Amino acid sequence: MNRFSAAQAIADTILYEGYLLYPYTASARKNHQRWQFGVVMPRAYAAAGTGEPAGMQTEVLAENTRPTDSIDVLVRFLQIQTRLVQVASNGRFETVDRLEIDGTPYISWEEAVEREIRCQFELGSACLEVPIELGSSRVAEELRDAKGKLRARLVRETKPLSGHISVHARDEGRLQRLRVRIENDSEIAPGANRAGALQSAFLSCHTLLACSGHGCFVSMLDVPEHAAAAAKLCRNEHTWPVLVGEPTRDARYAPMVLSSPIILYDFPVNAPQSEGDKFDGTEIDELLNLSILTMSDDEKREARATDPRAATLIDRAQAMSAEQLARLHGGVKFEEGPAFETEETQPGVAHLVVDGVRIAKGSHVRLKPSRRADVWDSFLSGKTALVKGVYEDFERRRYVAVSVDDDPAREMHDWYGRSLFFYPEEIEPLAEQTS
Repeated sequence: MNRFSAAQAIADTILYEGYLLYPYTASARKNHQRWQFGVVMPRAYAAAGTGEPAGMQTEVLAENTRPTDSIDVLVRFLQIQTRLVQVASNGRFETVDRLEIDGTPYISWEEAVEREIRCQFELGSACLEVPIELGSSRVAEELRDAKGKLRARLVRETKPLSGHISVHARDEGRLQRLRVRIENDSEIAPGANRAGALQSAFLSCHTLLACSGHGCFVSMLDVPEHAAAAAKLCRNEHTWPVLVGEPTRDARYAPMVLSSPIILYDFPVNAPQSEGDKFDGTEIDELLNLSILTMSDDEKREARATDPRAATLIDRAQAMSAEQLARLHGGVKFEEGPAFETEETQPGVAHLVVDGVRIAKGSHVRLKPSRRADVWDSFLSGKTALVKGVYEDFERRRYVAVSVDDDPAREMHDWYGRSLFFYPEEIEPLAEQTS
């Protein structure tokens, strides 16, 4: 059984964060500068003063451990796999950016291969050194047309990788300070630029740790008082550890840690509404799905030819039902009940009083925006609207959600659950409602 299965989804999101961005095409300018997160460069490149590191270090605190206990360590990263389109000509092959054969496009691109290095550290040991040694590879795939003529080939290549993982533990009273360091010792050509060095880099590198027995890790974000002094000794370089898995009764402890190059909170999870990774975990799935549906046929063809993962993403977006898309819109979750008294138990059915008139769900009001949040406020001034609900913000200020009467997209907004929001001073009751 995979000890890290409970953290697999969030770890995969980290692994592919920024891998390929909308519109997921090789020609898009934003996809010309890739590999920004968790990059561990070869030592020779880092030593040239490039500002990018050749190492990554995680330090965490473990509690309730015994010398016979062990820590499972899993280091994960991506390795660039260059895909070259080479046209056949007079018995030779020439690399080109793109080629189309019988209506199917082929594009030269940098794919990625997932790499995992596992080891187990016995807490009774002084240290553990684990090598990272991956040989080069080269695979060629012939491309023939409908008549069987050899037109080109796809060549996929990877460079050799070399490095090591070191694990140490040190007693800090009732705690163990655990250090995991990752170093990249891969060779590169003298004077190699960033593109060349990336061929031998560990990309989107991150570390997963799991305690055996009754041991657990201490939160580095919400440090218990007794661990504060030891936590100040911990040095995390180019990565940050957070607790992952199922939250425990005391959310300051967990048997598993994810050390991520992207800042996270303890017990991070992907949104349950998400239908799959889009390589941008900080973006809104709903917006990305709608954007994909607006892509032209030519853009979709190019995206499919750019990367198989992009093809999967497009297929998934096009196959989504209206119900699936609606779920991405999300909603407000009330876990401790409403913060103010309501006529019913559901949120959005409270009321407020404006100029002596009770305003609640179903009331009609005139809008007079005063905050000038954006240009839309000037468009809406003087418009009449239907109140869809009354809510309260975190500062305990009540506000109304409304649907504008003469909005041509009103029916669509109502179906989708979208509203505009205004504070009491920005609305006035319609005259026929005044009592």
